[in-house]
Amino acid sequence: MEIFSSNMEEKEQRSKLVYSIVSDYSLKSLIDLDAWEKLQDSIAAATGTAMVTVDYKGNPLTKTSSFSEFCNERRKIPVCEKNCFFSDAYGSLKAAMLNAPYMFHCPAGLVDCAVPIIVEGNHLGAVLMGQVRVSGDTSSLEDVKKLVQNEIDLNEYPKLKKLYDENRVVDVDQLRRTADLVKLLIDEMVQKQLLLKLQDELYKLIAQLKDKVAVLRNGEDRGQSDSARQSVGPFMLSALNMLNSMAIVEGADGTSEAIGIYAQMLEYIYDAEDGFISIQSEVNFIQNSVEILKRQFKRDIEMAVNVDYALSQAYIPPCTLYPFVENAIIHGILPLDGDEAGRIDVEISKKRGKIICEIADNGVGMSDDQLEIMEFRRSKPESRQLSNMDIISTRRRLEKIYGENGASVELAHNPSGKGMQVRISWSPSI
Repeated sequence: MEIFSSNMEEKEQRSKLVYSIVSDYSLKSLIDLDAWEKLQDSIAAATGTAMVTVDYKGNPLTKTSSFSEFCNERRKIPVCEKNCFFSDAYGSLKAAMLNAPYMFHCPAGLVDCAVPIIVEGNHLGAVLMGQVRVSGDTSSLEDVKKLVQNEIDLNEYPKLKKLYDENRVVDVDQLRRTADLVKLLIDEMVQKQLLLKLQDELYKLIAQLKDKVAVLRNGEDRGQSDSARQSVGPFMLSALNMLNSMAIVEGADGTSEAIGIYAQMLEYIYDAEDGFISIQSEVNFIQNSVEILKRQFKRDIEMAVNVDYALSQAYIPPCTLYPFVENAIIHGILPLDGDEAGRIDVEISKKRGKIICEIADNGVGMSDDQLEIMEFRRSKPESRQLSNMDIISTRRRLEKIYGENGASVELAHNPSGKGMQVRISWSPSI
């Protein structure tokens, strides 16, 4: 199976995914506005430029920083206010088209700059800055005054003319460097928030994966398992493209590693083509699953695996061992107090003609009474709806394949003194 789609398809899927996220959340939710406003105020004060952040419609998302007194007075004149709004919108559009800061002369003769906020081709807004006179060569800058109508003659407004003459003067190269810095900062802030949204979407996909694996785990017939494998294919492709998007946004090796993990998990699903999987493949799947759970729950979990080399290519039904490792983490290790590290030990050996797998954890465990109740429920068919379905389902599957006396699943306290141990055994008669 081709795990990754073509570059064109992958880019299209990534763009659709990001677009759906930014559409649902908007720029406002992708920026820590309080933190950005403080940074915006500091940059404006340090550089002598006015600043405000707007969405793609031009609606302000932040308060204005160091707004020019000249511009405040000028915007009290209706025609000037209209021309100023046009100028801001025009500059933002040009910046979005270029995907770079765009400097220009505003209708009042000052120099402004629009810094676009663009994610995966989606224009989310802009940081508008400037309202300054500049020193240096500005011959290459577009004059927006040529695009507006009914602009006033400044000489006919003495108060405005005086404020204009007193307006701040900034070196044009300094303004350009400031705009580049602002773009770098705002892009990093937005992309970090976008990464968090992508991770949320990833965890939703993980939940879907668990549903697909559950079919392989509990399926009673071949057709049901085949259906699961077929449906997992598109799902996993979506998950891998999601992870690839995260890698692009994050630029982190950890995400690339996660992509490899999911690729191996996809391979596991398709390796179960004949209803069986090698013990080594099952172990690999368990290890990959633990890595995902560690990332999801941000918990330190150590895992030790010891498999008799001669058994690594022996075959078992898929998802025979995984449910017990998952249960050990969720019900045993995660409830541990504080930051206590979790540990899972898996040992697979052959004794007296039977393959034996022991899975032990150092989790919170259960009391003797709880263990006795579970054993009672497990032995009573009418109580199965109240019991640990993973134990019952796995034992039932093994008994169906290896015979009623050829397989067993036993739950006990961990011999090390803390946590639980599951002992799964079967006679490899096929």
